[in-house]
Amino acid sequence: MKLKIGMTAFWLYCIMILAACSNGPDENPPEENQNPGDFYFGADLSSANQVLDHGGVYKDGGATLGPYKILNDHGANLARFRLWHNPAWTKEVYGVDGTQLTMI
Repeated sequence: MKLKIGMTAFWLYCIMILAACSNGPDENPPEENQNPGDFYFGADLSSANQVLDHGGVYKDGGATLGPYKILNDHGANLARFRLWHNPAWTKEVYGVDGTQLTMI
């Protein structure tokens, strides 16, 4: 019984794969002159501040600039910022408090 169910599932899977393949023309061919606004260009900036905090620099054409300025100047329209909840590594990087924030 298990073999019959397994074989049926296998053949259904094969049929689905074959049905997804097509030799026909592409229904959505790429346009020659696509609008640049239709394209997302971005970067993962999760560690940008950490790099800056430890003396790292970002350069564009030899000039030292901020990472956000560089991406903006080159048309970036998307950024990813990862947030960590209670990360253990921050104490190794920023000391006992585990934060780059200072209280006055």
